Amino acid sequence: MRKQILPTRISSTVCLMMALFFFSINQLNAEPANGKVFQNIYTDKSSYKPGEHVVFQVDFFENVSNKIIHVNYLYLTEKIHEEEFNITQPQKNFSWNWLPPETDYKGYLVEVSLIENGAAAEAVNIAVDVSSDWRKFPRYGFLSDFSLIPDDSIKSVIKNLTRHHINGLQFYDWHYKHHQPLKGTADNPASSWKDIANRTNYLSTILSYINAAHSVGMKTMAYNLVYGAYSTAYMDGVKDEWGIYKDRTHTARWGYDLPDNWAADLIFINPGSEDWKQYIFKEEAKVFQAIPFDGWHADQVGDPGTVYDYSGNFLPVGNLFEQFLKDAKKNLGVGIVMNAVNQYGQTGIARTPMDFLYTEVWNPNNNYSDLIRIINNNNNYSADSLQTVLAAYINHDLSGSPGSFNTHSVLFADAVIFSAGASHLELGEHMLGHEYFPNNNLKMKSDLKSALINYYDFLTAYQNILRDDVENISLTVEAVSGVTLSKYQSPGKVYYFGKKKENRKILHLINFANASTLQWVDQQGIQTEPKLTQNFKIKIPAAEKIKSVWFASPDTLNCSPVQFNFTSSEGFIEVDVPSLKYWDMIVIEIEEGTSSIGQSKGGIIENNFYLGQNYPNPFNPKTIIPFKSGGGDIILKIYNVIGERVYQKNLSVAPGYNIVEFNGTTHSSGTYLYTLQYDGKTQTKKMNLLK
Repeated sequence: MRKQILPTRISSTVCLMMALFFFSINQLNAEPANGKVFQNIYTDKSSYKPGEHVVFQVDFFENVSNKIIHVNYLYLTEKIHEEEFNITQPQKNFSWNWLPPETDYKGYLVEVSLIENGAAAEAVNIAVDVSSDWRKFPRYGFLSDFSLIPDDSIKSVIKNLTRHHINGLQFYDWHYKHHQPLKGTADNPASSWKDIANRTNYLSTILSYINAAHSVGMKTMAYNLVYGAYSTAYMDGVKDEWGIYKDRTHTARWGYDLPDNWAADLIFINPGSEDWKQYIFKEEAKVFQAIPFDGWHADQVGDPGTVYDYSGNFLPVGNLFEQFLKDAKKNLGVGIVMNAVNQYGQTGIARTPMDFLYTEVWNPNNNYSDLIRIINNNNNYSADSLQTVLAAYINHDLSGSPGSFNTHSVLFADAVIFSAGASHLELGEHMLGHEYFPNNNLKMKSDLKSALINYYDFLTAYQNILRDDVENISLTVEAVSGVTLSKYQSPGKVYYFGKKKENRKILHLINFANASTLQWVDQQGIQTEPKLTQNFKIKIPAAEKIKSVWFASPDTLNCSPVQFNFTSSEGFIEVDVPSLKYWDMIVIEIEEGTSSIGQSKGGIIENNFYLGQNYPNPFNPKTIIPFKSGGGDIILKIYNVIGERVYQKNLSVAPGYNIVEFNGTTHSSGTYLYTLQYDGKTQTKKMNLLK
């Protein structure tokens, strides 16, 4: 039964007192005080389509009555709505709903405050993602246990992942045999089977997880290798002639010897073999006919070195993935993600219709700088059309025996990955520390569990300036007092780098000032907790006219943004930063018409000419292209990635803002460039058609 609520509008005095409350917390502690009333806050889904209501629930430590709950709904720093509820009757939790704006692919931060005596006494926040397609901002999780699991346990796992806004799940080793993933037939699948480790997997558990995931807006991906088969696969029709060999005489198969108590050893099949593709696509098709998975998580095992096909020809395995994946997409018609182990084959994978790019990171890519380089490379490989998810196993060498994750290792890795514009595969029924996902030796401490909620709220709430067509820029930032800055990851220094998004410059600060290692993997779990740095001053280049400067961090104020005071002189601004623990984000808002950033990709330039980003983006099949001009003749052209013009429209428009609709029904999925020509000037942007 719905609870009685009495909406009112909060006064400006209360708003000011709330701001002062948040500021005092930031100055004194750099983190919110421990809650006495709010225990948890949840949303009913991990993400929402435009037009869907968000249902919130706050749980209290004990019965609450005669309290006022105030809610702010923020897009970045803009308050788009606020409301207030009066709880009159004693209750242990409170629910309400909100209809976000219709705009697709937006992240929001929702601030929930308890008002006592006209002031905010306690606050709790949560993020909301409004995205019609999970591929725009993938936050990937996993599942690895498909034994007989009670429904309550399944719901608990999905609820926890929902709280972290995980919007897609990799079902790891759910299958029967690698070359025959479904046991039984598409019309009559088996109720249970042994996997390669001789664990018993149950169809009922898999279906329950899929149903639970779908109910909260998560996609589900069926894991399997693209070229794996049991060593006994010849009994199921897999031919030796399809195999990969270590010698030219096809006597030494390339494969993996697995433990004696497992079902079989693994051998690898030539992904360029048309016979193998016909075989495995038929077997995979049975999976999607029998089980409502949303796509295929395709795996590999990395660079095999020098290997040969059955006829003794050198086999460049990594170069064969591109065509294999294109054929898989054509034959299966489902979403596909493929693991590029240490980037092996990634350049070709990025040219295929992947849902996003996925890299499992291994030695020698052990440093924080390697994570950033991989993310940047993936953006370049895909012409910024595909997001990146990294599988990076923190404290890997400790996972051979029971223990705990190093909290600081995980948070530093997530800070670097998230700020660089990607996400991290790490959350499932447990946290991931090993490439064999059922490994659950390392546990999360309570401080890590608490911090990760804020980190995933931050990733979601600020996704539009972390991951949404954001570009790298070079900034030279100076420390005026309190810190030592560096453009490079250096011991004893705060690392910084710059990004830009339309009329915003974004500065990220990562606090390596007292880090014991600059290796993200931190094999032995030695990373130290960063010292909280407070009230330091930095100098940032800014030749443009600055509208505002604001700060947000997953380490403080439950991710709420804070406006800065700043001084401006001689092409720089000086900013007083209140605190830095692991990661700060500082955003400089540029006055419209004065920006010198992003002009080559459609930033604001002279003569009142501006090409906006299309929306929605990605789109299927229609999208809107906005622009501003002084009026007159405009030419819009659209090109595919190989430079072929696929569309042109000549317009005569009035001065001011206008829009053009583009219909991609007759065009294939991929990245397109749209160009607007006006008054002898040209601006260009990218857009993505996803079918």
